[in-house]
Amino acid sequence: MGLLSVLLLLIGLIYTAHCQTLGRGTVRLVRNGVSASSYSSGIVQIYYFTSSSTRNRWGNICDDTSFGSTEANVICNQLGYNGVSSYGRAGSTSSYGTDFNDTILDDVSCSNRNYLTLQQCSVSTTISSFCSLLNSNDAYVVCYTTRIWNNPYSGQIRLQGGTYSSYGRLEVYCNGQWGTVCDDTFDATDARVACRQLGYSDSLTYHSGSKFAGSVSQPIWLDRVLCSSSDNCLSSCESCPSSEYNNCGHSEDIAVACEFDTSQTASSNTLSTCQYANNPVNVGGIIGGVIAVFVICCVLIITIPICICCCLGVGIGAVARGGRSGRTKVVTAGATSTTVTTSNATAPPPAYNQQPPPAVAPYPTQQGYPVQPGYPVQPGYPPQQGYPAPPPYPAQY
Repeated sequence: MGLLSVLLLLIGLIYTAHCQTLGRGTVRLVRNGVSASSYSSGIVQIYYFTSSSTRNRWGNICDDTSFGSTEANVICNQLGYNGVSSYGRAGSTSSYGTDFNDTILDDVSCSNRNYLTLQQCSVSTTISSFCSLLNSNDAYVVCYTTRIWNNPYSGQIRLQGGTYSSYGRLEVYCNGQWGTVCDDTFDATDARVACRQLGYSDSLTYHSGSKFAGSVSQPIWLDRVLCSSSDNCLSSCESCPSSEYNNCGHSEDIAVACEFDTSQTASSNTLSTCQYANNPVNVGGIIGGVIAVFVICCVLIITIPICICCCLGVGIGAVARGGRSGRTKVVTAGATSTTVTTSNATAPPPAYNQQPPPAVAPYPTQQGYPVQPGYPVQPGYPPQQGYPAPPPYPAQY
């Protein structure tokens, strides 16, 4: 075998290995024709097929009337950045040069800015002349430099160490630290669930080996993961343990490559979908709170009308009784005034066979004593009505 044949074989092996880990739907940012995983801004390229060929290749995304901040935000999410700062057409800036690749995606439209990948959006591979004839209409984005995993939740995952955001060592956040996943019992279903959590529909491949081995300081959090095909979060299959596993080495760390597989249902996950999958207590608390609020509302709806009716009834009764309240009249007999209170209230009927009480004779009117002669009444002290006047004081000698 000649030297040229050996070189061609090596190039073929490298290309094959590269293609086996480069999944359809992978995005990257390009500046002056060069891409780098560290770029947070640049012209957007996507590895996708065209309307005339199912072969995947790198191409541009057109910035047409449907492309806006929501679509740019999803691109930054897919790259692992925490949203978009600005976006536009490559022809409006000289920062990124001119990209001469063909435009392969048009009419990109996303309904949720918190989607994780462009596969969750509607796209078209039929390119309009507005996009196909002018490289200046290629979309560029400027993402915030903060990563979406800078403020992680328990059970969040990420891919690390790869050339692109769709491929790398699978890491999971547990107990306040990022750790790895052991390859024991890890299969295609588990890899697909991990990719679905990240917004992809399927995994292209998964493997273990020293190339993507984690740091010796990293714990190995998950082992013997067992997912079902209906799971959308890896933490639904395996919860964070209280301590790391010691029966695996980092040479067994799992790496995963994710892709857009049109034969699989697109993931519906957003940035927060899997946040509570590993914490049933929080879910129970939320459900319990909703039930409690519902019960309280039902009780209030029932009791408030009853209280209003009772209050109105008491008020009406008080007014009615006030209209029949006792009246006071003064009966004057001679020099004596007698106050008699009468009431319109109906007396309760006597009990069966009960004898009526005996009549009470009225008190006779008190007659005043006549004034004794020779003793004048003291001024300023009028005699009390109904009582005899006091006797006069005897004369002083």
